[in-house]
Amino acid sequence: MHDDVYHQYARVLDEHWWTANRRQLATWALRAAGIEPGAGLRILELGSGVGVEHDFLAQYGSLTGVEISPVGLGYCKERGYDQLIAADLNDYRPTPSSFDLIVDFHVLYHEWIREPVEVLRHLRAGLAPGGVLLSSEPGFEILRRGHDRSVMGGRRFSLSQHKQLLRDAGFELLKASAFTSLLSPVVLALASYERLRPTAHAASEVAELESSPRLVQAGLRACMAVERQLIRAVPMPFGASVIAVARAH
Repeated sequence: MHDDVYHQYARVLDEHWWTANRRQLATWALRAAGIEPGAGLRILELGSGVGVEHDFLAQYGSLTGVEISPVGLGYCKERGYDQLIAADLNDYRPTPSSFDLIVDFHVLYHEWIREPVEVLRHLRAGLAPGGVLLSSEPGFEILRRGHDRSVMGGRRFSLSQHKQLLRDAGFELLKASAFTSLLSPVVLALASYERLRPTAHAASEVAELESSPRLVQAGLRACMAVERQLIRAVPMPFGASVIAVARAH
């Protein structure tokens, strides 16, 4: 990503309604894999960014972060990661059976990831027997917009594509769903508008991440709370993002 986006993420993402919603869904997904806070796992976070998920993931064990950006690594160091690895995921090879949980929070979609399935296959070798992968990615190409250009997004995944990716990499799916589904009509409208009036260059920051009025924030959080209840009953087939938890064969 552009350095400006890293700085923006450090400024706004930690307490953002979207981040809070994904953490709640990640808790649901990990619980489906039998993982609860205090599990004492050895955790690898892919593309740790600016470390906004450190405190959340550290509930489950000791945390190692892999990040390609010096800017991101600096922020992660401040957050207190147990270990940081400066590496390109295309080339990174973890020590066999060195982790119990691998977390992908919107990383494999980046344009510099050459073959997501190959990256996951190499990472799977780093999991102990029965290890778990938690993966969340942007959903559905039709929802591509300026946000994707700002963060150098090279692909988006439908729910079926995301599930197939994990299967092809040698994982057994436990739970999967799209999310931010109730807001997808708004996202689709934004994407359609941008296709009608395209901009020549990517913005250096993501405008939609900036603060909204408090009442709007409260409404979005309430909307996502309703959606999470629906997902627990019936997985969503369409949404702006997808999430899955899977176990290594």
